[in-house]
Amino acid sequence: MKKKQLRRSYVLLLALLMGFNFAQSQIKTLKGIIVDEKKMPIAGAVIVVKGTTSTKMSDANGAFTLALPQNKDILVVSFIGFETQEVKITSTEELTITLKTSVTSLNDVVVNALGFETRKDKLGYATTRITGEAIATSSEAGLMNALAGKSSGVRVSRSSGDPGSGSQILIRGQSTITRSTDPLIVLDGVPVSGDARNESSGGQIVQQSRLNDINPDDIANIQILKGASAAALWGTRAANGVLIITTKKGSSGSKPNISFKSTISFDEVSAYYDLQDTYGQGNNGVWAANAIRTWGDKIANRSGAADVLNTAGAYFVGNTGNTILPITAKNSKETFNDKNYNDIFRTGYFLDNSLSISGGDNKSNYFISFADLNQKGVVRNSSDYRRTSFRVNASREMNKWLSISNKASYVLTSSNRLQSGINNAGLLIGLLRTPADFDNGDYTGKAFSGPGGAFVADRQRSYRNATGSSTNPGFNN
Repeated sequence: MKKKQLRRSYVLLLALLMGFNFAQSQIKTLKGIIVDEKKMPIAGAVIVVKGTTSTKMSDANGAFTLALPQNKDILVVSFIGFETQEVKITSTEELTITLKTSVTSLNDVVVNALGFETRKDKLGYATTRITGEAIATSSEAGLMNALAGKSSGVRVSRSSGDPGSGSQILIRGQSTITRSTDPLIVLDGVPVSGDARNESSGGQIVQQSRLNDINPDDIANIQILKGASAAALWGTRAANGVLIITTKKGSSGSKPNISFKSTISFDEVSAYYDLQDTYGQGNNGVWAANAIRTWGDKIANRSGAADVLNTAGAYFVGNTGNTILPITAKNSKETFNDKNYNDIFRTGYFLDNSLSISGGDNKSNYFISFADLNQKGVVRNSSDYRRTSFRVNASREMNKWLSISNKASYVLTSSNRLQSGINNAGLLIGLLRTPADFDNGDYTGKAFSGPGGAFVADRQRSYRNATGSSTNPGFNN
């Protein structure tokens, strides 16, 4: 019995040894060295056997040793700043793998102050390049707001929340207290204005910036020149920095490329002011209709019965058809702060559709785009923006010494913007001063002098003018 067990052990051991030798015969030991184009060793290069998880890293001398399975004969070698290379193994002799410098990572092309393309490492001043893709994916309706957070030292401040309103761009902080701080903006070699002028004119309506006319999807890249030497060509106009905007062009020798993009975005007011709902309309703790002050009686002390209305005097009929009678005695405990907010604000949105066609032959290229932006602001009325743009960029090489290029655009914009600031027709001043027990609904309509009497159309009512009898509603909404 012991002899049989001993034989089985010998047979099992022999089988294991044969299997081990067979497995060893399937694996090759490969040695090599990784160098650059100047034959200098590259330390830390990653070597992977393609199709496996077998990975090695070159040492300080660029050398490596790798176990190569019998049926695998391709290595993938990579290192930062060099092109990834695949090497086919034809022998087990020591390899010398030369990696080529990656041109795209070391020779970044930028636009200099003269508007010419050059290598970034040749410039003597600070510059930042923002790609058109980063601008287009920002989900902003305007180009200026799309720059926010894209470059260090560049601050973008909205002038208001109105659709289409301008913004301020400040590069490297405030440089003056008496002059403009806006940078010079150059669009395809032509200086353009990016400021929102006369911000306090027209009843504190914030003006637009013409940069909002540019379709963000048409931008190839934006170069931000920050140094004083970068602005030398443009003089004092560029003392606050330069933004060089380059629009897209087609690729020569390529087939027509059609691109369509549709974006929808929603806006909501993030927070509302907390308004008091303890006291009603009135003066010195007593309820009074059309009172200028908003400190009336305590709402909780009222009876809660229906208000007493005057059916024989002037009244108001809103555009919705509701009849509003003057109140002679206030008994209701109902408050309208939330309703007044909801009557004015809504969920805003914008829908942006953009279509472009580009291409070219060996001597010419073209880029054609059409875009339409329709934006509704968070305020229900008088808050919208519409931009329809059409652009054609084309160039043609006539011969070796003459080429012709054209960049043209047509933009049609329309908008309604709200009054803001300290004026009686401002957006929030009427809302915030409205007493908690006054309903701002049906604010436009017809004002009647009495039952069966004459009426005046297009009147507006407010808490100081409950039936619209006055031509001036006072702090209206």
